[in-house]
Amino acid sequence: MKGTAPETRKPATHTLRRAREMLAHELSSIAEVAYAVGFSSQAHMTSIFTRRLGVTPAQIRKSAARLSV
Repeated sequence: MKGTAPETRKPATHTLRRAREMLAHELSSIAEVAYAVGFSSQAHMTSIFTRRLGVTPAQIRKSAARLSV
């Protein structure tokens, strides 16, 4: 996306996949995961997750916790 500011580019599928993996398997906070995969903030990652995946990062983390018990 030439000419588009970095914070407005559509996150790649691999970025969302990596964030989901980190949320499910690591103890990092949601904000730390957001910054680690390249989002400008936790709020931005939550917005993208809700729009593209239909769930929030917190919901992913909770469902992963339920599955690991």
